[in-house]
Order: sequence, then C-alpha cells, then structure tokens
Amino acid sequence: MTSNNADLGMQPNRRRRNQPAADAVQADVQQEEHRQLNVAVPVRMHRQIRVRAAQEGVTVREWCMRALETSLELGGNSDT
Repeated sequence: MTSNNADLGMQPNRRRRNQPAADAVQADVQQEEHRQLNVAVPVRMHRQIRVRAAQEGVTVREWCMRALETSLELGGNSDT
C-alpha cells in the first residue's frame, strides 16, 4: 500500500539528490532581490530564443537576462 506521507526514516542531516541545485538557487536568491517579468512574444521569436539558449548551453531565463543586461548597457541606462 502506497502512502503520501513523508519519509519518516530519513535522517535529519541527510541531503537529497537535488540539494546542490537547491543550494545554488538559494544563493542566487540571496544575492539580489528579483521581480517576475512576463512578456508576450511572437512564437517565432520564442523559438529563436530557445534555440539560441540551447546553443549557448544556458537556460532561456539566463539568456533573456543577458540580453536585457546587454541592451541596458548599450542604452546607457545602468540604473541597477
């Protein structure tokens, strides 16, 4: 019989498989406060962004952050 209860046999200091990823996310969050930005883009552009991100070996989020940072630097609006 399968239950949805937590694994009570897990030791308190035992690290989970995805703990390094969770630690990296937490470190990133602690560095700087973030705000969510939702932007509707054409399907073709979204596809191009996904392809570029994959070619560069980064996430779509990281690729977009880099593109925005570059655009802001070129525009001279570094109000960060």
